[in-house]
Amino acid sequence: MNTKLTPLLLLLFFIPHTIVCGQLSLLESEQAAFKQAANFASGAVVQIETYASLDGSSSDQNAIGTFTGTIIDSDGWIITSLFHLRSQSASIAVLLSNKERVSAKLVARDFSRELVLLKIETSTKLQSAIVSPSSEWKIGQWAIALGKSFDPAETSRSVGILSAQGRAFDKAFQMDAKVSPLNYGGPVIDLRGKVMGILTPINPNIATEGEVQQWYDSGVAFAVPIQDVLNRIERMKQGKDIYQGRIGIRPKSKDDFGGPITLAGVSPGSPAAKAGLRAGDVIKKVQGKVVEQMNQLRHALGPMDAEQSVDIEYEREGLSKSTQCELVKEIPLYREPYFGFLLKPSNQESNLEIGAIVPGSPAEKAGFKVGQRLERIDGELIENRTKLRELLSFTDIRTPVRFRLLEGDRNQAIEQSTLPVPISKDLANDFPSLANPIKGNEGKGIIDIPLGDVSNKAFAYVPTNYSKEVPHGLLVLLPEAGEINRKEWVDAYEPFCREHRWIVAYIASADPKQWSLEEVELVQRILRQFETDYTIDSRRIVVGGVGTGGTLALVGAMQQKSKIRGACLIESKLPLASRFQAAEPMETTQWMLIGGRKEYPKFAESMAKLGYPVSIADQAIDPSKPDHKLYTPTLHRWLRRFESY
Repeated sequence: MNTKLTPLLLLLFFIPHTIVCGQLSLLESEQAAFKQAANFASGAVVQIETYASLDGSSSDQNAIGTFTGTIIDSDGWIITSLFHLRSQSASIAVLLSNKERVSAKLVARDFSRELVLLKIETSTKLQSAIVSPSSEWKIGQWAIALGKSFDPAETSRSVGILSAQGRAFDKAFQMDAKVSPLNYGGPVIDLRGKVMGILTPINPNIATEGEVQQWYDSGVAFAVPIQDVLNRIERMKQGKDIYQGRIGIRPKSKDDFGGPITLAGVSPGSPAAKAGLRAGDVIKKVQGKVVEQMNQLRHALGPMDAEQSVDIEYEREGLSKSTQCELVKEIPLYREPYFGFLLKPSNQESNLEIGAIVPGSPAEKAGFKVGQRLERIDGELIENRTKLRELLSFTDIRTPVRFRLLEGDRNQAIEQSTLPVPISKDLANDFPSLANPIKGNEGKGIIDIPLGDVSNKAFAYVPTNYSKEVPHGLLVLLPEAGEINRKEWVDAYEPFCREHRWIVAYIASADPKQWSLEEVELVQRILRQFETDYTIDSRRIVVGGVGTGGTLALVGAMQQKSKIRGACLIESKLPLASRFQAAEPMETTQWMLIGGRKEYPKFAESMAKLGYPVSIADQAIDPSKPDHKLYTPTLHRWLRRFESY
């Protein structure tokens, strides 16, 4: 045997044994450190119970849940999660570590961070949380989530590491630990037992209160930094709720990681509008921080609350400017303005000649005349029809709008001011008719629409007097599942389409018995195809459906709010209106409900409260065998309103 190899073999034999022993020692040390830290902080962790009345009376109360709270002030102030206290409880009780049960009062809520402040009165000496300075945190350090899940005297723990900061638009940090909803409201501590933050089910992808997801058992947990909680605690002690601060700007680009941040406009009545920001401005800095992408702007504004002021630096026409906005809890409800003038049909974006005026409209009352040409709105130059729509969409119905119009060959300038009205179901059904200026016949008629990889059949009626020189409206229809009688459908729409410049596309369900939710993608596919192959008026893109096809049309309309201007549902079942977000400039869908369904009036009322114009026509219709003559006149009158600004 080679004696020179003997020491090496012995070394290789002992190294694994030494490492294993070292690992055991390290694990034991870690477990001891975790236990010691949890024991140090456990006195500040309490169990909370909520009670609700069985019949609305103050007696016969039942516990409806237990969860965790954290004592942040030894005078009896406790912070916990809004997750368990979103609805009003008849009573709240706090169970201390010594199992003493104390009644608690809900003092205030932080809706932005999903937290609640409670107050208890007790003679028991309370241990409050000790703050872990965030300046000392390092990504990858140990972080321990504590809770009082089952026993007020026993503290449960879930161990992970601090994996990210600045989540949920800079309102929370992230740790890789499994956390039960029973732990929400409990603390996240470091290895010294000092509190880093309060556990919350805040969603890392949004900055809107109330829109949280449960991340239970996902291996990821989120917590609001304790210092952010303490910075707001005095206000909450006074009973003042905290809300996410809103500014009301609308960027041109939908890409959160693109730049620069150029504004398409500002919401009417918003802090941004009051501060003088407007379309075309480029946001450069927020609170002194450079922001080059929308995502950076969201992070800069994310942790800011309503009633806080924010400094904005921006660029306008090459000049640097600054302003200050006081953020608000809610942006005033947006309602799309209506003026009542129609532009002359033309495929020239720069053609801004008025072609007709709706009787009794704000435009008529202001003295607008056919043949005049729009030049400016509130001093802003109107380059084309797209710019016109943007400028009008961001006008405030509470404020008069000043128009500069040109008239005659010498471009005589005329100033007119008018107060717009919101679009409503009460608008006149009979709009002026603008004849198709092109009388040529390109012989389109009924055409089949290839859909490629799906078994759905689709066809369209393109008016035989269609010309690419004149933009046409596009109506995408989804009938009740089953076979489509082409002749009946075309006969019902052909005269209207020829006179008022509309194309109607029909999509049949793949299964003759039912639609599937996946088929809603076909609406988007049809839109792309017709926008490529035909001259489509972006103001007149509407989706509609009969029966179950209408339900699918509704989903398609809400998925394409910036593109689809209207949705018509004919005897279709509706989801709850609470699922919809409030109307916004450039994303306000107009609704027409035709049929006798009982939920239509309630849906219309709910949607109107969100700023959407809704019309109802109570007509009995059999979705499986619709009589087109019953509802198409109503639908056609409604479609004509989309021509009018």
